[in-house]
Amino acid sequence: MNALEDAQTTASASASEVRAHHRSGIRRVLESAWVYAAFKALVQPRAAQRRFVEDFIPLTANARVLDVGCGTGWLLEYLPDGIQYVGYDLNRKYIRAAEEKYGNRGTFFCADITEQPAKPGNGEAFDVVLALGLLHHLTDREAKHLCESAYAHLKPGGVFLTFDGTFVPGQSPIAHYLISRDRGRAVRSPEGYLALVEPLFGEVQRQTRTDLLRVPYTHFLMHCTK
Repeated sequence: MNALEDAQTTASASASEVRAHHRSGIRRVLESAWVYAAFKALVQPRAAQRRFVEDFIPLTANARVLDVGCGTGWLLEYLPDGIQYVGYDLNRKYIRAAEEKYGNRGTFFCADITEQPAKPGNGEAFDVVLALGLLHHLTDREAKHLCESAYAHLKPGGVFLTFDGTFVPGQSPIAHYLISRDRGRAVRSPEGYLALVEPLFGEVQRQTRTDLLRVPYTHFLMHCTK
């Protein structure tokens, strides 16, 4: 379920940690890097992960990619060599796991996603900014801040990509139930997600998908061009 991609979801001791995110009960176990990875593989097998990346993430040689809410860095499994990758997540366990596995292929930061993401190195802008399974964990204020930050960090013509669970009329009752039990408390309608990006981006392509996981689930994807 969409909690798979919610790399952004964990606790810090600061007051800023309180956001639209469930941390109690069984959901807490997903804050473990290995449990998160195992759960993700269970509901979205590697072949499906690869197909998602190839179909949804446009990349050119030597592209600079900022992955906000990168989790354990799983995306690097499917990105071509030469990509300049920066991962950004609040969960220290996820970041440690990413550094251990992919540290030679990217740069990773542990920081609050509601703050301006760092521009490492010479501060060049990015070709692609990703927020996969992230917006539904953020309040409207936090989500708007993230979208503004993504816009600011993109080159002209760069792309901001998002992927979140959504509620739509006529969807599978099982999908509706699973999405309602997601760790993210701010699951929106497609219109709600569009309202976050349309004031900023001149072109927004969108699609609703029900075939990305092994379990019934409804996702809303946005491809926003600066």
